[in-house]
Amino acid sequence: MGPILGGHYLLLVDSREGSKNLLAPLQRLQLPADITTLEFGDIAFEGRGDNCSTLDIGIEYKQLDELLQSLRSGRLEGYQLPGMRKLYDDWCWLLVEGEYRVDKQGLLCTKTRRGWVPMHCRWTYSEFQKRLLTLELCGGCRVVHTRTQADSVRWIAVLYRWFTDTSLDNHSSHLVPYSPPALVALSQFRETVRTLPDVGLKFSLAAQRKFRSIRRAINASSRDWAELLSVDKDGRTRRLGDSSASKVIHVINHEEG
Repeated sequence: MGPILGGHYLLLVDSREGSKNLLAPLQRLQLPADITTLEFGDIAFEGRGDNCSTLDIGIEYKQLDELLQSLRSGRLEGYQLPGMRKLYDDWCWLLVEGEYRVDKQGLLCTKTRRGWVPMHCRWTYSEFQKRLLTLELCGGCRVVHTRTQADSVRWIAVLYRWFTDTSLDNHSSHLVPYSPPALVALSQFRETVRTLPDVGLKFSLAAQRKFRSIRRAINASSRDWAELLSVDKDGRTRRLGDSSASKVIHVINHEEG
């Protein structure tokens, strides 16, 4: 997909409104960015996979209000993300840009001249986070949230350099000298599940051993989650417990209007 110019993988920026504003900031970071029209996604480049293979990598870039609108309409989940997964070898990211707060009623608020006010679409924090979890757990799309355009550009630069500086199988920073077993990169299952309330790294391992797949974890009962066990630093066995399990089930299943 991405042509190589002078030994550098070309970073393609979609020419349409919104994403094209990233071109100049990316170029100021000395990245080989160029404008084009992409079929899916707003940023695309070719990265270095295992054994000299190549990976097509895509980023869907949305500001917060645009994201909420596309989630309401179903366009993101029904059209854009399926197209990205097919085109970019399942190496897909959703980059969400924008700052928000949550009011006493649980509504997402945006900053205006009058201060922080509920967004016009009146999304609740619970509903918003549930939809993002669905994208990661079931939609095969990694979600990253930044506050400003400068943050977004820096993150894109890091992702680009991580995939183009060296091949995928040569990354070794995840290997840490330690008493066996060595620490290795987390599975996609654990990366996702550890973000659930009170789960963390240790219970994510227990969840992986118990559920074995993200789909089974989503469909598990509160009792199944409560019975997860981990060992703390003092060697004592800890149970996730009913209270934490209820929080997990709430995040997975609860939806407010």
